[in-house]
Amino acid sequence: MLADVSIANRNIIHIFNSDRSTLYATVSTITAERAQSSDHTALTFAERDSTQPSAILDWFYPGRKTGHEFVYPAQDEKELASAKHQTVVARAPATHQTAVAAD
Repeated sequence: MLADVSIANRNIIHIFNSDRSTLYATVSTITAERAQSSDHTALTFAERDSTQPSAILDWFYPGRKTGHEFVYPAQDEKELASAKHQTVVARAPATHQTAVAAD
C-alpha cells in the first residue's frame, strides 16, 4: 500500500498483514519501468540463501509500465543483482456464481 498519494511520497510503501491491522514495514522505493504492462499485479523476487527470505525487487500494478523498485543497502545490492530472479504474477481468485432456478 502506498504510504501517501502526494507526488513527493509516491515511493514510500507500507507493508501490512492481510486485514491491515498490523504494519510490518515502511520501505523506500524508486520508480521502476518495464517495456510492457500486464493485466495483473507483478512482483519480482531475488532468491537468497536458505537462512534469508527472498527479497522483493520490484512491484508493478496491473496495466502500468511504471512501478516500484525496492531500495536495499549497498552491501546487499551486489548479492541481489547476481541472485536468481523470479517474477510472480498475482491473479485474483476466480469467483463462482450459483444460479437458482425458480418454479
